[in-house]
Amino acid sequence: MRRTFTGIIAALAAMIPLFFATVAPAEERILEYRSRVAIAQDSVMTVREDITVTVEHRNILRGIYRDYPTDYKDAAGRAVRVGFRVTEALLDGASVPWKTEKHGNGTRVYVGDSGSRAPKGKHTYSLTYETTKQLGFFEDHDELYWNVTGNGWAFPIDRVRFSLSLPGDPDTKRLATDFYTGFAGERGKEARVTSEGDIVTTGVLSPGEGLTIFVSWPKGIVRQPSPADTPVETFFRDHAFFLFATVLVCMFLYYPAIWWFRGRDPVMPPFIPIFRAPEGVDPGFMRYIRDMSFDSNALAASVLDLAVKGAITIEEVGFGNEPNGRETAQPGGGFTKGLASVLSVFTGRKFRLVRGSKDAGDTLSPEEQSLLRSLLPTHRNSLILEQENHGILESAISSVKKKYAAKGKPLFAKNIGFWITGFCFLPVSIAALFLGGYEDLALMASVSAVSVSVLFVAAIVLGRAIRNMWSRGTVGGKVKAFIVAAVLGLSGLLAIVIPMALFMEENAPVMLGITAAIVGVFVFKKLLTIRSEEGVRVFAQTEGLRMFIETSERERLQMLNPPEDTPELFETLLPYALALGAARTWANRFADVLERAGYAPSWYSGSMPAGAFNAGFASSFASDFSGSIASSSTAPGSSSGSGGSSGGGGGGGGGGGW
Repeated sequence: MRRTFTGIIAALAAMIPLFFATVAPAEERILEYRSRVAIAQDSVMTVREDITVTVEHRNILRGIYRDYPTDYKDAAGRAVRVGFRVTEALLDGASVPWKTEKHGNGTRVYVGDSGSRAPKGKHTYSLTYETTKQLGFFEDHDELYWNVTGNGWAFPIDRVRFSLSLPGDPDTKRLATDFYTGFAGERGKEARVTSEGDIVTTGVLSPGEGLTIFVSWPKGIVRQPSPADTPVETFFRDHAFFLFATVLVCMFLYYPAIWWFRGRDPVMPPFIPIFRAPEGVDPGFMRYIRDMSFDSNALAASVLDLAVKGAITIEEVGFGNEPNGRETAQPGGGFTKGLASVLSVFTGRKFRLVRGSKDAGDTLSPEEQSLLRSLLPTHRNSLILEQENHGILESAISSVKKKYAAKGKPLFAKNIGFWITGFCFLPVSIAALFLGGYEDLALMASVSAVSVSVLFVAAIVLGRAIRNMWSRGTVGGKVKAFIVAAVLGLSGLLAIVIPMALFMEENAPVMLGITAAIVGVFVFKKLLTIRSEEGVRVFAQTEGLRMFIETSERERLQMLNPPEDTPELFETLLPYALALGAARTWANRFADVLERAGYAPSWYSGSMPAGAFNAGFASSFASDFSGSIASSSTAPGSSSGSGGSSGGGGGGGGGGGW
């Protein structure tokens, strides 16, 4: 019995190491590293590496990475860059995502899906790539001196097998072969050559150890390429980043210099209040002159001027008005219309333009006549300002914008030639990277430049839309403006951050330089647009009228003999006040005048109770009408390997998990 108990204890003691070996976490390592190199007759090498690993989610979470040196110094100390291009990445024979980034003196390739974890257990990652300038050509032989695994792996490698194929399958017995194992600089011989000519390691390679091979063959099997590195190519390769930075610095010096000599307005005359619009300047053109651009507020001011001059009538539809403009018979009609007026402040109004009974052709500018024909041609007597009719509004904007551009040409100097000259610095800087051999970085810089440019254009266009939404005064308009501004801001952040995240480390300055250059291009596009002598004179008159409209205390203007404040003066200059962004101030100034006169404009009908077109209503009407125009005009919507060592030759690098 005692002997039996002692046997049980001994058996249990023997099982303890086995138990701990079972529960201990498995080690992540490379079980097999299979490298196949095929050399084409034109000396281009195609390499396939099948790397079988154990995945335990310790270092290998999403996949593995592989580092490949591409920049070397030859025996004479000259910089040499080899070609490198990934063609395929697989996981257990199926395609898997991969990406590359500049890393140290070469390229790092990430293999694996960044959006999910790699499956645990034994798996094989396969990577195929092409590389050039790896062969040595000598008088009596050619050779490949190749670091198969690289000495930078973070995992032990149980077994390495290397095979080489040459054009025409020459007799392997004619090939001279050698190999080296161990840490960089060591000349270990823990490998053998098989009967097939493959090289196979005979011991485990620890992290930091690798296999380097040397194979030579007689001349004539592989065609020696013509020298690729001309003096020009060498210059660009050695100075690519310096040239990139120098060109951008020249751009940043050029634009301020051009702005100083050609981009400043002539001396502006003093602003003196005037009491009527300059001759031949309608409200829309006045806003165009002031902002040097055309927007929906300019269109709204022109349409309002058509109404004030009797060419059209503006009708408010909805909340007590039928779509045809007639009042709907409802109990308590006066209360209903008053309630509609209050509700419209929160919801925004919808308007319709109706052809007026008065012939106002003589009082309209040529541009306003063209606008009237675009909005209400002979076959159309009315137009509701809603998104369904955005095509009509867009056509009207395009027509009037062209006429304003032609009319305003003597007033502005855009200096397009000087601006384009500065813009050309940008592609030249990117070309320096490309000619220096940094094709991927040049491509990413180009993509970044395009994306930031698109962002700026969107910011300009949407910025106007955001202002229009916010200026409507409605809760919905302000919410829309906030959402659009937030989306635009987030898009801008991503357009800048994503390229830099993809090319971090030493390439982040390139992305920052490109972004800064694009910002400069757009900023100086605006700064180089200046006014001519005539443009300065007309602008001074515009500012003079704005001073009159925005001066709420009439006493400050008495010495200039201003005209009497009358309802007629109010409605005559109301379109100009809208164009200048001062409709609220203008309406408040005439509050008492309109109330005493019981002013009711003949060019407007809607939810306003009779005689109640007061300052508050006029101000909210101008804001809502401008917002309605804005929304309805937008669509919905090498040396010899002899005497070499481990870590020498081409190839090399290393890898790890990510």
